[in-house]
Amino acid sequence: MIINTEGIVLRQIKYGDSSSILKIYTRLRGVQSFMVRGMRKVGSKQKSALFFPLTELDITAHIEKNQLHYLKEVKLAYPYQSLYMDIRKSGIAVFLSEMLNKCLNEGESDNKLFDYIWYSLREFDASKENFNADFHLYFLFDLSAFLGFYPRREENDKSKLFDMREGCFCVEPPSHLDYLNENMASLFRCFLLWKEQQEKGMLEQGNERPQLNLSQRQQVLRCIVQYYRIQLPIIGEVKSMEILQEVFHG
Repeated sequence: MIINTEGIVLRQIKYGDSSSILKIYTRLRGVQSFMVRGMRKVGSKQKSALFFPLTELDITAHIEKNQLHYLKEVKLAYPYQSLYMDIRKSGIAVFLSEMLNKCLNEGESDNKLFDYIWYSLREFDASKENFNADFHLYFLFDLSAFLGFYPRREENDKSKLFDMREGCFCVEPPSHLDYLNENMASLFRCFLLWKEQQEKGMLEQGNERPQLNLSQRQQVLRCIVQYYRIQLPIIGEVKSMEILQEVFHG
């Protein structure tokens, strides 16, 4: 079967001397794996630059049941202007591609989720020099809603802690150690409040997302990745977190 679909590159794995296996999140078929033979040979029609993390593509592909699929035709759907030119943006792209690769399931299509990722990446690419360095944090908070474990914010002002197993704020420490203390829970709450105000149209014009300092950003990143690990144990170690640390310290 031949299909035409949009896709977002998640991962490229070298195969043999010159071939690669690509994991691509497609609009029609969810995550799919494609064999591209000889793409690393000099003069190959399939250039490796087309398959950087999170590249948005229009693809025509051979879909074979119970086998690796093959790309028949590939072209850029949206040429990024800054995502790979800015070292901080490219570091975030590598991190998000790893997280998406771990979170998204093979063969499950979801148009709303696909559109969220597709257009969020374009917005991120288009952001100017002083881009929001917390983009990946907001992205993961929003992504958790599509994956079914968006944090629940209780109206009770006494709920100062956050239970990462239950995904909600609480008054007393739970019977386990997977919870955030008051300081970290308050940062989580800031993200949720901003999103709620945005959805209700309560943000004043020019009111941008709250910015974190370097220390806060690192703490929130560790906490939200741990939250993902608890909700989706399959995630395991996220190696690209080290890249982010180097990029933002540099």
